Formats: sequence, C-alpha cells, structure tokens
Amino acid sequence: MYIYLTRFLFEIANTYFYLALCFLGSLLLSSLINVMIFRSFFFFQTIEIAIVSALFGFLLYFFDLIRGLIRK
Repeated sequence: MYIYLTRFLFEIANTYFYLALCFLGSLLLSSLINVMIFRSFFFFQTIEIAIVSALFGFLLYFFDLIRGLIRK
C-alpha cells in the first residue's frame, strides 16, 4: 500500500513539474511569436497564450498518464 501511495504522490509531483515546464516553454514560445510577428511585446496577450498552451500540454500529459495507468 505504501508503494502505491508513494507512486501516486510522485505522479502528482511529476504532473505539476510538467505543467510548470509547459507554462515556461509556451511563455517563451508565445513571446517569441509576438516579437517576430507584431514587432512588439504584448505582456497580457503573451500570458494568455502561454496559459492556454500550458493547459493543452497538461491535458495531453494527463491523458497519457491515464492511458499508462489503464495499461498496467
């Protein structure tokens, strides 16, 4: 039982770490796109794009996690 609890807590920590990586990567990518296309940096638009991209990446990771748990 402790092994399953430890594994579950590790998966939660891994999920939040992956969400943070998705957010930072999408923040960098969206700011780069804003600078390249619009020739300026719109802070709030960049944050909105980064949040949506991070949530999309998190959903992909979450579904992959569920698929992996179903296979086991």
